[in-house]
Amino acid sequence: MDDTAAADGPQPRPVNPREVAAALASALDADSFESLVTMFDEGVVYRIGDEEHHGPAAVIASYRDGSALARRIFETVEYSHEIVGIVSDRTVRIDFADTLHANGEQLDRHSIQDIEVGDDGRIVSITDQPVVGQREQDDAFMARHGLTREG
Repeated sequence: MDDTAAADGPQPRPVNPREVAAALASALDADSFESLVTMFDEGVVYRIGDEEHHGPAAVIASYRDGSALARRIFETVEYSHEIVGIVSDRTVRIDFADTLHANGEQLDRHSIQDIEVGDDGRIVSITDQPVVGQREQDDAFMARHGLTREG
């Protein structure tokens, strides 16, 4: 019997990018921003539209500010997610679904994001994938209800 492995102690569990991405999505659904701090690599980059947010603080602020704005603009906001695919061995695609309510009408808004996880299990990048027609749908809903993005 080889005692080398036993002498070295338990081996670390391999990183599961799907579990990491699911933990991120669940924290975001719950507006649990404080729990995100340890999930991100120091060099994490969040790409959304023409913007890039660098570092954990900037990424968390972007998510926090977006949620706060939605809660100011709409009567109620509900967040959920679904893991919709594996893009590569380290990248998971998530469909974040926001259900937004105004004046008795509901808007189901989707944001598709690719979450890349590093070898150490921390998130190294998040890339928002444009959803065709989503911006126009959002704008039409907001116009019908006299809402603006400034909140």
